[in-house]
Amino acid sequence: MNDDKNVGQVIHNKRKELSLTQEDLAEKVHVTRQAVSNWERNKTVPDDSMIAVLAENLGTNIDNFVSKSNKKQSGENIMSDKENTEQSGYKVNKYDTAMGLFYAVALFIGILLALILMVVTGFTWENIIIDSAIGLLTFLILGLLCHAIITLCRKD
Repeated sequence: MNDDKNVGQVIHNKRKELSLTQEDLAEKVHVTRQAVSNWERNKTVPDDSMIAVLAENLGTNIDNFVSKSNKKQSGENIMSDKENTEQSGYKVNKYDTAMGLFYAVALFIGILLALILMVVTGFTWENIIIDSAIGLLTFLILGLLCHAIITLCRKD
């Protein structure tokens, strides 16, 4: 079948070819009629094991159910970042990336400061706790400061 056909269209077309109602197909594959309807309307997609059952009951090959959108789920087709963000509905932008980067840098600086303080002040339990707290506070202050600056600069 065509790559541009989706699973719902394949199920619908094969069911019609065999003169089956949604109820008939549902009984054959042990699901509800609503499940078949949802598949055909692309509200939901049958899982891999159900696709095998559908292929068997509709007298077709499993490959006929695999469209471009399903190949990416099984790892056969790697989507570009643009396709991935369009499908998930969440767009990663430069501001989110910058925030993540600045938090990582702030964490690195906090850990580095704590380690330097531990070396300078000595490795007693009391100093380790105090130096770790100072490193954590440094991380929090730097991270939140960068977050606030980036949030104020956002234009989206």
